[in-house]
Amino acid sequence: MVLFRYLIYFSFCFFVAGSRQNHALHRIKKDEKKSRHPRDLTSEPQGHPPTDIISDLGTMIKILTGKDDIEFNVYGLYCVRGYGGFGIPVDSIDRCCQQYNYCYAKVRKNDCLLSRMERLKYDWHYDGKDIICVNTQKCLKSRCSCDKLKATCLRNHMEEYNPSFLGRFLDQIIG
Repeated sequence: MVLFRYLIYFSFCFFVAGSRQNHALHRIKKDEKKSRHPRDLTSEPQGHPPTDIISDLGTMIKILTGKDDIEFNVYGLYCVRGYGGFGIPVDSIDRCCQQYNYCYAKVRKNDCLLSRMERLKYDWHYDGKDIICVNTQKCLKSRCSCDKLKATCLRNHMEEYNPSFLGRFLDQIIG
């Protein structure tokens, strides 16, 4: 049964990663974290969705936590792309993802269609201490604020990161 569970888990991860072929993840050296705009950073192909939403969020997470956003994929019950999550968050990091999901639900509720917003790039920068969202357009500013909320929350709770919570979502589904 354990072998079956891991087979399902890795199949899910392979499916999720396989759908993210042509996206560039920005690599940031720790000494380059000061006042850089993400478009100035070098990039390498990685397995992430080809959307600006993930690109900007992934870059924010990398800048603030030092971890690639993939390290939070399938973490707990709420850090699962494409799913809203369920139940009680397993820790504060999972709660960050839950808050992020609520934030995006609120953005959608305010007539900001994500399918249309995905094609539009919002502007932001890192001032060496914080993420600064610079758009004045409501929907783009809201998207940036949600991404900033998640990245900042993850940074504030990094000491709680527990690799044993990876795959918890799938464990609950499979049983």
